[in-house]
Amino acid sequence: MAKLTETVTFRLTEDEKRDWMQWCESQHRSQNEEFRFYLTLIRRKLANIAKEMSD
Repeated sequence: MAKLTETVTFRLTEDEKRDWMQWCESQHRSQNEEFRFYLTLIRRKLANIAKEMSD
């Protein structure tokens, strides 16, 4: 795994923060783990889009 050196900051409403925290807890993942999970999904979608465009 690559060395973790970067930080991302998001501004959320109180309700959004509460929902995010509840979601992470329901998935039994930390906020970092959940963010990386979604980033993996985004990367796959981007790869599929790039493949479709090159065909």
